[in-house]
Amino acid sequence: MKRFLFVTLFCVILALAGWLVFSFPYQRHYAERTFEAYTQLQGVDPDSFLSLVYQKDYVQNAYYVDVRYKEAPELRYQYHYFFKRSWGHHAMTLIVFDEQNCSITDHSSLIYPRLPWKFALMPNE
Repeated sequence: MKRFLFVTLFCVILALAGWLVFSFPYQRHYAERTFEAYTQLQGVDPDSFLSLVYQKDYVQNAYYVDVRYKEAPELRYQYHYFFKRSWGHHAMTLIVFDEQNCSITDHSSLIYPRLPWKFALMPNE
């Protein structure tokens, strides 16, 4: 009976550890990589960041990357990273907010406009 209890407890701890490794370091790593690839396609200079904050969204199991650029400090660029198992890739979209926290729908006047599609990074890239 003690052996069964020990094995069961070990399996639960192992499953919890696996979930924690996937939910935090693994997803954060791919959020950073996907963000770097997305901003490279936008033509962003890495020295142009005024602030860069990664935030975990536990409800959607995703990450938000809030960025303010030196060229436009009044705008908040929010990159949304998520992993879709059914799609088999890591995806990212962009929403831009103004000083009143309203999303900007006209992207033509932005320094770093939104890409016209959801960006995808394959897991092996």
